[in-house]
Amino acid sequence: MKDVIKTEWKEIPKVPVQTSNVFDMTAIIPGTRPVHIAEDIAVPISKLSMALMEIKKISKKYGIPTLIISGDVGRGILHPALLIDVRKKDKFEDAKNLMEEIYNIALRLGGTVSGTHGIGISRIAYLKKEYSRTYLETFQKIKKTLDPNNILNPDKIFSQVKIDPFDELLFKEWWNKSDLSYLNEYKEKLISCDFCAFCNIVCPTFLKTKSHIFSPRGRLILARGLITGEIRVTPKLKESFSSCILCKKCEEKCPKNIPICEIIEKVKENIGV
Repeated sequence: MKDVIKTEWKEIPKVPVQTSNVFDMTAIIPGTRPVHIAEDIAVPISKLSMALMEIKKISKKYGIPTLIISGDVGRGILHPALLIDVRKKDKFEDAKNLMEEIYNIALRLGGTVSGTHGIGISRIAYLKKEYSRTYLETFQKIKKTLDPNNILNPDKIFSQVKIDPFDELLFKEWWNKSDLSYLNEYKEKLISCDFCAFCNIVCPTFLKTKSHIFSPRGRLILARGLITGEIRVTPKLKESFSSCILCKKCEEKCPKNIPICEIIEKVKENIGV
């Protein structure tokens, strides 16, 4: 029984629609958000407990809570989610190193960097660590034979462009210096949103239009964009926010208790819709 792992549990209030505490773990550290990058690793079942203990060890080393979401753990597949405070640059850099070590753990234990999700563009570097040059060259020849015009998933796996999996999640100073004072009190909530889209499934405007710009998730993304300065007020943005009827159905479905309608209402007031 030497491989038995001591588990830790923290009770967190849940809204009635939730089926799991996993999604509101960000309540432990306000301002953090789960980042699903070093996930989908798989190890032999015999090495599963060892993988869990090693991930826990390096998580403590970097001081970054790591949630192990294990829906298909029975096949040795693990989905570590890093809780990152994106307002702190040093923690963000630590998260990159933690991600690297998680992938290395999988490979060292005879596993793979992707059990089911595929390589895409974020795992290219780790695929090259997992397989030999001969293997990859053979794989590339097969791809070229079956897809001579490179129209199927182009610029992935064999791309020579170096991809940083964190490109879309780069630390941004703006969380500490936003000029949109009317949204300042919602920063932590907007950071914690990982766009799970539970809110979309009950939104009347999304269900009618099937357009994400008219969904609660879409409006939260736009609100974040307004804070960062990456998005400016346009007629389309105004249309997105003005179409919201503030029914609050989305808030009932939100695992993180984000006051979505309150945020939308503040934006509406300040962009003149």
